[in-house]
Amino acid sequence: MTLAGNSEIRTSSSSSGQGGSIDISARDALNVAAGTIASAALAGSSGGAGTIRIRGNTMAVGAAGIVNSSTAGSGAAGKIDIGVTDLTVGGLVTTATSAEGVAGQVLINAQSLRVDGGTIRSDVLLESATGDGGSVSVVAPTIALANAGVISSSTVSAGNAGSVSLEADNLTMDGASSVSSSTAGSGRAGTVSIQTASMTLAGNSEIRTSSSAAGEAGLVSVHSQNLVMNNSAISSNAENAQSGTSGNVQIVAENQLIIVDGASITTTSANSSAAGAIAIDTGSLSLVGRNSQIATENNSKLSGAAGSIEIYSGSTSLSDGGTITSNSAQGPAGDIILHLRSDSLLILRGREDSGVLTTSSVPKTGGRITIETPLAIISNGGSILALGEEGGANVRISTGYFIRSADRLNLLSVNGVLTVNTINNDVSNGIISDNLQYVDASRVLKAQCASNRSRGSSTLQIKPLPIDSSSVSLRISEAILGVTRLYGCR
Repeated sequence: MTLAGNSEIRTSSSSSGQGGSIDISARDALNVAAGTIASAALAGSSGGAGTIRIRGNTMAVGAAGIVNSSTAGSGAAGKIDIGVTDLTVGGLVTTATSAEGVAGQVLINAQSLRVDGGTIRSDVLLESATGDGGSVSVVAPTIALANAGVISSSTVSAGNAGSVSLEADNLTMDGASSVSSSTAGSGRAGTVSIQTASMTLAGNSEIRTSSSAAGEAGLVSVHSQNLVMNNSAISSNAENAQSGTSGNVQIVAENQLIIVDGASITTTSANSSAAGAIAIDTGSLSLVGRNSQIATENNSKLSGAAGSIEIYSGSTSLSDGGTITSNSAQGPAGDIILHLRSDSLLILRGREDSGVLTTSSVPKTGGRITIETPLAIISNGGSILALGEEGGANVRISTGYFIRSADRLNLLSVNGVLTVNTINNDVSNGIISDNLQYVDASRVLKAQCASNRSRGSSTLQIKPLPIDSSSVSLRISEAILGVTRLYGCR
């Protein structure tokens, strides 16, 4: 079945009666190439628009194709319910309200969904509208967004935007595609929720909630086994001085979270309300490259606070400009708390650009940085900075070993109180101090390893640690060797 040449399948309600439903069953393929499938509740009507229900094998909505349900009256827009094997959207699949009626839901259940330059959305269209937007729900083992593909909800009025939820085994986003919910009115933006086994974001793609008016930005929630972000963003933003609060960002990446090539997880506020909190729970975390960051910021001139960042992780690496930061231009900075497993390593590494943990506020208090119970902190060109003119920028570090390389600049700068609790024994020979902040890796190696210059090799024997784990001992030796030049063993 093909709709082309401005052909239409349409139902409507213009009074108190319910509009008729549209039910399409395509045995093979449905191609909405340049036509329209629509149900509407017209202006002045109190009856709702009918449901659009589509079943079939393959469905394509071309660049000039439209599937739409809308209301301009007090009755609700109809639901769009699509259940097909393979769905490609290059055009529009939308529900909307411009009056008192509620926009309809968008429900998609498929084996494969590709949004290729198209849009799936539910909107509150007019400032005078009071109806809420509809939710958008997609369930498909494979979901791909490309070429500025969009899945979204929005409002410009007192009506609330609907939630957006995606559930997949594999989700990929590229080519400036987006999954979002936004408000430009007094109504709230919706929650954006994603559950997937594997998730890859690239090419300026983004997952976000935002507010540019009085309404609050919504929560962003992502749950994945493996999350890779390359030149992409997950964020919640309060965009100007008149906007509501930014939302929180919650991420669970059970196995690993990799953030590279300028990718970011952020919350921002441009007004006196605090930026949203960021919470991350992951098996391992890697931040690599300049502008690759987990950050919360308040950039207003109204003494607004930055949000907090709390991370539960295994081994964690910040390298070559990767940063975790909480900053406020005029208000207090937020806290950064890292809860690391007792067998994990925290590695701060950098050649030209440092791996950085920082909180800062120029006129107010800096936030607190807390690093709890990794086996060791390895600093090889890393920085830990807690800065604030009014004090309170404290750093508390609890770790078995704090090791720095001798051939790179390592910074630990604190305007408040620095507390370092380390075991720092058994790693080096004769380098023990109650006030020791770093163990110098080059001195460790000089004391513990010998070089065979003819072979260009060296070995390092680590004495037993205060836990029964030879594998952990080996990992520390590998980390020390990795952050120190071989001359340290000569």
